[in-house]
Amino acid sequence: MGGALDTERCIGECLDCAGVCEAAAAYCRERGGRFAERGRISALVRCAAFSRLVADYLLDDAELPRTAMVLYIEACESCVDACEALGDADPPRACAEQARVCVRRIRGAFAHAEVA
Repeated sequence: MGGALDTERCIGECLDCAGVCEAAAAYCRERGGRFAERGRISALVRCAAFSRLVADYLLDDAELPRTAMVLYIEACESCVDACEALGDADPPRACAEQARVCVRRIRGAFAHAEVA
């Protein structure tokens, strides 16, 4: 990546993303109706899981496989779409914002790997 500071920032952002996605999923389940649609909850849970996976790789100072990067970006983008469909409801809005941050960070940090 771009040094220890960038790695630490990326880890923090991934863990933040996992936390806000989990909070948004819980909120959506509790709220019910269109908020709790299966595809929406799955997108949030998947984004949280990939966020933790990427953070774990980075914490271990292990090379993140290109496939994992692509899947993470796809999970984050699906999460953004799922959350934005709910309008300005918070915590889904915060979840979408953090997922966008992670997509930018991963794309920037791993530009050499030609990530989607």
